[in-house]
Amino acid sequence: MELELCKHVMENEKKRAAYDALAKEVFGLSFEAWYKNGFWSDTNQPYTLFDGERAVANVSINRMHVEYEGKIRNYIQLGTVMTAPDCRGQGLAARLMEEVLADVRGCCDAVFLFANCSVLDFYPRFGFRRQAQYGYALTLEKSTGTDILQNKTPVQDSHLANAGVRKLVMSDAGDIALLRRCYARKNPFSRLQAIDNFGLLMFYCGSFFADCVYYCEALDAVMIAEAGENTLRCYDIFCEAGQELRAVLEVFLPFFGAVETVSFGFTPKEEGLVVRRIEDDDDVLFVLDGGENIFSGDRLYFPELSHT
Repeated sequence: MELELCKHVMENEKKRAAYDALAKEVFGLSFEAWYKNGFWSDTNQPYTLFDGERAVANVSINRMHVEYEGKIRNYIQLGTVMTAPDCRGQGLAARLMEEVLADVRGCCDAVFLFANCSVLDFYPRFGFRRQAQYGYALTLEKSTGTDILQNKTPVQDSHLANAGVRKLVMSDAGDIALLRRCYARKNPFSRLQAIDNFGLLMFYCGSFFADCVYYCEALDAVMIAEAGENTLRCYDIFCEAGQELRAVLEVFLPFFGAVETVSFGFTPKEEGLVVRRIEDDDDVLFVLDGGENIFSGDRLYFPELSHT
């Protein structure tokens, strides 16, 4: 099979369409709206193999600034690793991995990726090491008529307890601008976060999490969260520093009804939370040997909305 490697598919309409068709075939998702809405940037660089006009395999480089313990690192996350079903078993993914790693080694502080159970034996061949992640949760206790945070810090301004919360509309330019403004303040409650990558956030908020973005005017804060049965999954919070996590949660929680547990899609700074090692072979973290590995000596969870 005579294949062409292209490292600039997004700028070429025909190649981008072929790349998108491969993503639909393999993952059932499309990047086209994300691109046309102006949220793609060249920090995301697909390496795509073409058989004629058809895209048959891909590995994407995602350059990102990661802030941990007050220091900003330059990391590369590999993602969108895909091969057309009828082209598997021909070494195409390995060919792309070799090309990618030749380009990125020594150009960043760390290289990492997330993999599912079907390819756990593939990445160690290229020097990647599996790393544990840890999930964090806050248990709530019930009081008469309301859910009260265990050991909570009282809301400093009592009127905030009744502050209005509304859902942002991710097709509304004004609400997107509001989200962008809050995002620029970062998540003051997270020990580890990807920053300066609003485009990646909008990949999620413009699709899978479009109904999960909430704003509190009184706090001037955005929370991205998803409610389940008596649970809340808090993926991110963007607001001014100097507030307390439990106090902010107290304001948002009444919007979601009865909640007994809040779990987090990031690594909270908050102490006293329930911590557990995650045993999930469908979302395994691999870090490339030879670079920094902050995960080897700390109980961390890479922000869920920064996966690529």
